[in-house]
Amino acid sequence: MVSINPIDLSMSELKTHIKAFQIENISVISEKESARPFLQKRAKAKRDEDDKVLISQIDSWIKDFGYAENITVTEAAEKFGVTLYRIKRVFEEHYGMHFKEYKNHLRNERAKVLLETTTMSLADISREVGYNDTSNFRKEFENEIKLSPKEYRIKAKTNSL
Repeated sequence: MVSINPIDLSMSELKTHIKAFQIENISVISEKESARPFLQKRAKAKRDEDDKVLISQIDSWIKDFGYAENITVTEAAEKFGVTLYRIKRVFEEHYGMHFKEYKNHLRNERAKVLLETTTMSLADISREVGYNDTSNFRKEFENEIKLSPKEYRIKAKTNSL
């Protein structure tokens, strides 16, 4: 780039140089603006990939012991070193439900298996899947499955699910 002393230029020459400078900078800005969607798309793809890894890790952790324990979304955020907001967002986007709802869903899925394959009492099943009392277990199970645990077991035994 050639250095020009504006004092040595006539008014029309100065306007010409200013116009040329503006055109050069507009093209630079245009290039940056046209790259923005690409960069945003790339950043979103990276975030999505990171979220998949996070959800996989949390999912394994919950399935390993979490649904049978009274873990909270705050404990999950602390364990995986992410913000509470991120955990909540990831669960909403990935599962369409809150962390607690997902944990209860896993509990209910495990309870369904136990109801179908064992003769365990409802009290034992509720403790096995992490509920402190049978009434909460019944309420949560019926809320999601639309059958009481007892009704589910009867239907499972008669193959009428």
